[in-house]
Amino acid sequence: MLEQYEPLVFPPVTAAQAERRRKRLLRRRSQTMPLFDATGVAEQVMPVPDAETIRAEAQAMSDAYVAQLNRVLATLSERANDFRAQVAARVSPEQLAEMDAYRARVYPPGPEHAADYWRRMLLKLEAGA
Repeated sequence: MLEQYEPLVFPPVTAAQAERRRKRLLRRRSQTMPLFDATGVAEQVMPVPDAETIRAEAQAMSDAYVAQLNRVLATLSERANDFRAQVAARVSPEQLAEMDAYRARVYPPGPEHAADYWRRMLLKLEAGA
């Protein structure tokens, strides 16, 4: 049973979320610089970006995070499949089926857990051999 990897996708940042963020930034600026805010100088000293800029920056950060996470999960999936192939070369098909069933029953699904499980099984086989 090869580890199937499905890329993650985060929902897009909405305009309402960006507007709430902008309001929080404005409120924080007025709390930290009340005199500048009262005189109207606060926008020159500490400008707050508009909601679309905030949304675009947040979406770019989210996309970068998802891309990095997907790269890591793809690497772990490859490692899990490599370790499993090495274990399969050392055990019978029945034993491999038992190991697959045990992993599916005990470990949470995902390439991060599969890579760890198959690495541990390979180390046990190497230590016992």
